[in-house]
Amino acid sequence: MLLCENSTQKYRICVLGLATFVAFVLITRQDTSFNEWSHVIRGRRSHALLWPEDVQCSWPPTQFRTYVLDDNTAVITWVASTAVHPQILCAGRNSGSCDQSVKATPKPVVTGKYGIDNGRSTVWSASIKMDVSSFFYSVQSDKRAPSQEYTLTIPPVNYEAVPDQGATVGVVGDMGRYWSAPFTRKGLMDDTLDALIIPGDVAYGNGDTKKWNSYMQGMQPIFTRMPLYTCPGNHETIDEWNAFEDAMASAYDQRLGPVEAAERSKSPSVFYYSFRLAGIHFASVCVEGECRKKENADKQAKWLHEDLKKAAKLRKNRPDYIRWIVIIQHRCHYCTTLAERCHTTANHGIDKFFKVLFEPIYKRHGVDLVISGHDHVYERTFNVYKEKRDHEGPIHIQVGTGGHNVKEEYKCFVDSELTAYKASKTGYGRLRVDQQAHSLTFEMVLVNTEGCPSTARDCSVNFFVQNPDWKVKLTVADSVTLYTREKQSVSLPPTSVKPTLPTTKTMKRLDTSTVDITEPTTTSEITKTVSLEPKTLPQALTTEDEGLTDKSTKEFTTARQRIQKVKQITRKRTGINAFLVYVGLFMTFAIVIVVSRSSC
Repeated sequence: MLLCENSTQKYRICVLGLATFVAFVLITRQDTSFNEWSHVIRGRRSHALLWPEDVQCSWPPTQFRTYVLDDNTAVITWVASTAVHPQILCAGRNSGSCDQSVKATPKPVVTGKYGIDNGRSTVWSASIKMDVSSFFYSVQSDKRAPSQEYTLTIPPVNYEAVPDQGATVGVVGDMGRYWSAPFTRKGLMDDTLDALIIPGDVAYGNGDTKKWNSYMQGMQPIFTRMPLYTCPGNHETIDEWNAFEDAMASAYDQRLGPVEAAERSKSPSVFYYSFRLAGIHFASVCVEGECRKKENADKQAKWLHEDLKKAAKLRKNRPDYIRWIVIIQHRCHYCTTLAERCHTTANHGIDKFFKVLFEPIYKRHGVDLVISGHDHVYERTFNVYKEKRDHEGPIHIQVGTGGHNVKEEYKCFVDSELTAYKASKTGYGRLRVDQQAHSLTFEMVLVNTEGCPSTARDCSVNFFVQNPDWKVKLTVADSVTLYTREKQSVSLPPTSVKPTLPTTKTMKRLDTSTVDITEPTTTSEITKTVSLEPKTLPQALTTEDEGLTDKSTKEFTTARQRIQKVKQITRKRTGINAFLVYVGLFMTFAIVIVVSRSSC
């Protein structure tokens, strides 16, 4: 600028330089829909990312995942090159030892857009059973250096195996990679969990193999040390609502499809199956895409009836194996949020289709809890059945609070006599089995998201990498305790005093209604009670307010008005930020034109 002879030109260039700086700041500091730009500009400068954008899938192996079968057999999967074979899973009691080795088998290679590394890599799987509860494992090949060594702890499967300190299973849905998901990830890492369950919308990959690679690799510290169980969500699809089967086969099924667990539970599909953990019989069901077709829904309902029938019988005859029955599904049957969720669209909110089909089966076989995600809130009902409080019905819990887009507007709820607790904050659930008290307690753990220096995407890129010792604050906001069949099942707020338990041997859910689990003697009784094959399956509802069970329409209207107000504010803020970005871009182009015409 000192070379410029004309003072006007000096002034002009100074102003344009300042405008360039302002435009750059406007573009890179947006916190709304333009976050992707700042993520790309700032994130790729980091040498170590929490969610790596470019995962190398050839070698060494990446994206480990483990789960445990009912006989304590551990199934371990990973992603590696198809050209490196054989691949051997080595497990040992001590670090560096290989007491057992198993030759891994590759899953079918998927080529094209949805293949891993364009089909050059695939998922490998190996099953191993050790006589210890914790062991070291790694993947080796005679052609390459061995993988990193990990430690897997096998959780107790049957109730009699639960240790004195109890067992804890984490439950969290709708996590993904951004927004407050890194805080949930940190909380899960710092917590003492024996296993993890994700009821759908795991990676928000939508069939994008790069997003799946990034999520799975970012979750390695958790997935390598404890079993992981999932069910498919709508974002396990390619374009959210369509082409479900192709996306599942290429992304979700490849990495998370539990083939062995489905075979053990005699399921005709890897998208729904059952398993046992700490004396709890879990049935993971599929309520998405191809599973919603009538013939597939009927097939799943038949399998679910038989599976829960066996579980209820086993609970009655062998309480040392099973004490409780829990359902894992993505979409909820009961919720009261309004933000284009429960009562406004067919794609979100209450799943009327499977609610009609599955709810009688749940009650018939004494299901204790139904845990779902999908809506990004936490909500717990009382024991309910067919829109009414029913002591013999299960408790429904939504825990779609893993961190992906936990919006402020979801705080708008409709008051309902069915709801015991609700909140719109980031967190996860814990299922605690206490053998001393013969109880199962579900706790909602809120994760304090304060401490991030800037946007949530900044945190997702490098905050926890740069601050590995930073601790998140965990707070138990709500809990409900279920007792064994000899005791009472009571919904308790966190500070409530435990009531005196009845001494009768038959369990009572809340007050006086006794659960009858005697087996039906005829086929007509089964059909009458369970309604496995209704003549017509319900279609996805499009009526905006259908199914609303609250007493006051005025409350519903008022809450909807609050939602609209929040949306207007959000749109206004987004519009302002977008305007500033466009101004910045315009100024940048103006700089280029003016400078090109200026001479110094």
